[in-house]
Amino acid sequence: MAIIVGMFILFELTSPNYTYDEAKEIIETEYNVKVVESDHKKLMDHDVGKEVYRITVLKDSQTLVYTFNPYSKEILFFK
Repeated sequence: MAIIVGMFILFELTSPNYTYDEAKEIIETEYNVKVVESDHKKLMDHDVGKEVYRITVLKDSQTLVYTFNPYSKEILFFK
């Protein structure tokens, strides 16, 4: 029983605060863009040692790439 409780606590401590779908909605709302990718892409952020979401969007006929840190809600823009 202790192992199951320990695994549950470990999962809760290491799981991201935002899902990929929530990240897409946040970026669409905050930046007034349309997400154009259909697959879930994760990248390793070596600065924090955790995964971030890579989200490709379309704005004014231009393709842009954002990364979303699901632990801190930090959004970075890449052209």
